[in-house]
Amino acid sequence: MRLLPLLSLVVLSCTSGGLGPSPPRRDHNETTPPTTETGPPVDTEETEDTEETEETEETEETEETEETEETEETEVYDTGPFPELDCEARIAEPFEVRVLDDAKAYHGISFDDDGNLIGWDGSRSLMKSPYDGAAVLFVPGMTWVEQIDRLPDGDFAVAEPGAARLARVTPTGATSTIATGVGSLYGVTVGPDGNVYIANGDVYRVWVDTGVVELLVDLRRIVTAHTLDFNLDSTKMYIGTIGGGFYAVDLDEDLNPLGEEVEVASFGGWHDGTAVDECGDIWVADYSTSSLYRVDGETYEVTMVHRASPTSEYGHGIMWGNGVGGWRLDALYQPLPYNRSKVKEVIIDARSGDHVRTWRGKPVK
Repeated sequence: MRLLPLLSLVVLSCTSGGLGPSPPRRDHNETTPPTTETGPPVDTEETEDTEETEETEETEETEETEETEETEETEVYDTGPFPELDCEARIAEPFEVRVLDDAKAYHGISFDDDGNLIGWDGSRSLMKSPYDGAAVLFVPGMTWVEQIDRLPDGDFAVAEPGAARLARVTPTGATSTIATGVGSLYGVTVGPDGNVYIANGDVYRVWVDTGVVELLVDLRRIVTAHTLDFNLDSTKMYIGTIGGGFYAVDLDEDLNPLGEEVEVASFGGWHDGTAVDECGDIWVADYSTSSLYRVDGETYEVTMVHRASPTSEYGHGIMWGNGVGGWRLDALYQPLPYNRSKVKEVIIDARSGDHVRTWRGKPVK
């Protein structure tokens, strides 16, 4: 696990930004060659004293190392009751960024009830990753997977364009098909009604029980819909795009659009992840700037929270931890497809909006 440097926050105008060039992608393999230090010659009369001193220093260093290792091993994230957050008082989020070297995910992430992160390995398999251990094989033979979300019954909805379908994967690894004819889909979000909402240029609703695919928002005439999420009372849908515009659509109580989509902000150019927190703010991962943004849920003011450096550390998607097995409730987890499909942990001061979301005035389970 490695800590990454943080950048200062940059506040953008709601109408600023636009398309930026796609950043170069590099393997993060740089190493620093060891240095050789040459000390002064040792006085032979002081050799025994020196050896005793060195042994003492080595003993002290060993004890310090053991204490440090014990501290690291016993530092466990508290998954108990999450403190109430004063959304009005919060300012620029204090957070840390870490790379989890052993976890695996490519473009999508979800979590199971046993403390595992579910993600694709960038090759042919879905993997399970515990927080503090190596990833293990979960579902082999999935040749191309994009985003993943959890269904109300505990199964996973998986965008599998390699098989031209929206797939269902059970916690035991059994697979089946929810729907076909969904094109080269990328964005997947389970809605408040338990159905799956997908983005593949336009926005569609997939009725889980029947597999019927229904067009909801025709954005392709303007821009390419790529990711989506819902606001806290399920009266709006937010849509991230390829093209830089960030859109909102008003919804009726059946989650059908009311009127036309509205561009509420413009930033970046390739929105790979969209997720709403418990304060109603929207977090967006953008490929073209290799950055993580926060969009105010009321004013739509845009803040660049973190820019990846090097660009191989760009987080290609967003999912909150579920508080099980070390995966923090107050952290965003992002796949790193340009860094061997590792996973990045971004610790902020808020949980997923799923913890407080309502639909038709009732809590969403």
